[in-house]
Amino acid sequence: MHVPVLFCFFQLVVIFLLRKDVNRHLVRNSGELIAPLDRNYMRLQHAPRCVILFGVLGVVALAFVLTSGSQRGSFQGAAWRTPQTVSAVTVAESKFARCELHTVRTESGKIINDWLWFDEADAVNILVQNTDGDFVLFNQVKYGIPKPTLALLGGMIEPQEDPLQAAKRELLEELSLTSSEWVNLGTYRVAANRGGGHISCFLAKMCVPSSEKAADDDLETRDIVTLSPSRLRELLLSGEIGEVKWTATAALALLHLQ
Repeated sequence: MHVPVLFCFFQLVVIFLLRKDVNRHLVRNSGELIAPLDRNYMRLQHAPRCVILFGVLGVVALAFVLTSGSQRGSFQGAAWRTPQTVSAVTVAESKFARCELHTVRTESGKIINDWLWFDEADAVNILVQNTDGDFVLFNQVKYGIPKPTLALLGGMIEPQEDPLQAAKRELLEELSLTSSEWVNLGTYRVAANRGGGHISCFLAKMCVPSSEKAADDDLETRDIVTLSPSRLRELLLSGEIGEVKWTATAALALLHLQ
């Protein structure tokens, strides 16, 4: 948002300078019977158009500033502050996340001025187990992983939802399944010194098709994969589940089932 603000300020300054230029030429030429057709006259003729042009651009820039929050979104989550936080400046944000530069006082009293912090929307991960005891995962491509990977069901927690409500919604939206037995595996900070939001992990047991069909708005293509407990354990240990949050959720669920 800082760039549009500076752009708008620049437009206002230019308008002010051009208006002074126009007034100066008007005063200078007001006593003349015929204005000379020289460079000053041409500037006088074109200056009002410049004023209009820069005025329009200024209004557009101001409108962009006023509406950019609704167009691009601003992060609605609470800002992370502790007694160690000296100051914080927002670097960038969207409706999904916010990047800040913190100044932090360590336990020893040292001041660190370049502590990057990321607030992200809290999310859920679910390991889905059907009535046969097998697990349902996805094989898909993710932007931050260089090759196709096994992935668990997951998604962001919407406003006014608690983690379990979000997990049930995601199960219905993405797989059209419901579960009669939910196991809460805990909620964890994603990155201890960098933020990343919190992940709530669940095991959804005895999942069956739902009569209610919900629209899935996932932007990424994926294939559904069904794995036995032994096969899941094998792939988990071989690194085929490419994100640490999925890995942690799968490992916690398998430990619970032992």
